[in-house]
Amino acid sequence: MEQKYVVELDKAQNRLMIREYAALEKEIFSLLYEETYDIAEIEAAIEDGEKAVMDVLRTPTLYPVRLNAQQLTRCVLDLFQADNPQPTEIFVDEKDLLGQQEEDMNDRPGKPTENKTEDLDKIIGDDEGDKKAKKSKRQIQPT
Repeated sequence: MEQKYVVELDKAQNRLMIREYAALEKEIFSLLYEETYDIAEIEAAIEDGEKAVMDVLRTPTLYPVRLNAQQLTRCVLDLFQADNPQPTEIFVDEKDLLGQQEEDMNDRPGKPTENKTEDLDKIIGDDEGDKKAKKSKRQIQPT
């Protein structure tokens, strides 16, 4: 699915707006959601860094995946640095995201090994101790 985000900084209205659209057909987008932020809240987050801005942009109703959130964050940072900020469109094709997420999964540390048939007893130890522990527990009798 193709998506589009429109990011608009309106200093006169003291707000930042992000609109999320989804493609219904080729080049025909439908508005899914619009989120409005107070400029002061975004400026405070900018002082705390890029992650803080991303955290503010993600809301319960507008929660883009990490890669989209990173693009939105960069866009917002650019708009706040611009002398005359113009509405900006970000286009995303989920097919591209799937490829990127697969690369991220393959590059992450601690990824699973190919040999998944390790003996569980070797990992967690001998179960004889577990049997002895179960025998030594007292039974609780109803009164």
